[in-house]
Amino acid sequence: MAADLVIEDFIPDLPQFMQQSFGLQPALYRGAMSKHADLLPTADIVDEILRLDVLPLDYIRLSRSHRTVPRNAHIRFVGDMHQVPLIDRTEVFKAFRSGATLTISGLDKVWPTARTILRPFTHTFACRTDLTLIATPAGFPGFPPHGDPVGVVIVQCEGTKDWRVWPTDMDGPATPTNTDDASLGAPLLQVTLEPGDVLYLPHHTPHTAVASRVQSVHLTAGLHSRGWDDIIARLVSEQLSSSHMTEAPALTEDNTPHLAAELSRRLAGLCDSLRNLDTECALRELRAQLVSELSDDAIGGLGEMHRLDSLSPGQLFQVSRTDFEVLDRSDEHCRVRIDGLVMTVPTIIIENITAEKWHVGREVTCRQIYPGVSDERAMSAAKQLARAEVLRIVPMGS
Repeated sequence: MAADLVIEDFIPDLPQFMQQSFGLQPALYRGAMSKHADLLPTADIVDEILRLDVLPLDYIRLSRSHRTVPRNAHIRFVGDMHQVPLIDRTEVFKAFRSGATLTISGLDKVWPTARTILRPFTHTFACRTDLTLIATPAGFPGFPPHGDPVGVVIVQCEGTKDWRVWPTDMDGPATPTNTDDASLGAPLLQVTLEPGDVLYLPHHTPHTAVASRVQSVHLTAGLHSRGWDDIIARLVSEQLSSSHMTEAPALTEDNTPHLAAELSRRLAGLCDSLRNLDTECALRELRAQLVSELSDDAIGGLGEMHRLDSLSPGQLFQVSRTDFEVLDRSDEHCRVRIDGLVMTVPTIIIENITAEKWHVGREVTCRQIYPGVSDERAMSAAKQLARAEVLRIVPMGS
């Protein structure tokens, strides 16, 4: 079932994959997604997606003979007073029948099942992901040999496609680039992908594909992995936030010598904090925070609000934010501001949520959030915090 989709459905040997393939070399998994074929898009589903009048123009790309078809060739205008540009499905189908490859990017923004497919990657790698659909008519190539700036996981959905893959260029450019077959030499891998097959390509891995026999539909999940620069910047930012450096110095010419000395003192303090940082704990907390931020259900909707009404005291919640502002406090109550919403909360709850051992991603019950009171009162407080998005409901069985 869709709710049970996990990363091992795409990559069965995850530990070996992480050691030998991730970011290093291609990996092929025959039939890995065959048991979830009901989740994969078919040509009929592509037709349904193209019928969405909310589909942004930028999401559609057509290419023929390795050249992009001008966008104005498949745009129509509707409306009397105000002309609104929409995808001209007739022209898209016409171009496809004449040999053009169809690319629909941002699939996770317009097709709900796409988010189900991407969720295991987001939860496993704690990185931003996107999903692209590529359909190629029988007997035609897709794109010329090129390398992508991010790692990709390819899932063959319908039909077949013949792939040629060359060794990963670890020093490749930061943007997609096309090249010619002759300059690449012999392919590392030549394979025909069939429905359910999964192919992983690290970033900067040259590849090309042809739908030589039958019409092909495949998905490409882009993994925008975080670099060390981003990870370090976020951890340093976290240390700066916790040190309460809220002053705003006057950076004038005359004040510079004084500020230079003060800056040296503050940098030395930051270095001490970083030197004493429990890096494993910090990375675990950062990972939990990123997964929470990237989750497609990070913002509770009407469904979550409805589920709040019937929760039991044993329900698990997940801390989703601790960055609210305390306006004033007493021994009994605190007044806090959360995204412009001001509410009064028992002080012990705020102390618990902002305690050092609590972090974004931690799972707790209402009794842990508000100890020493009745279950009914503790659950009422938890619901209040969930409505303010300080807590999220943890789905049962997750």
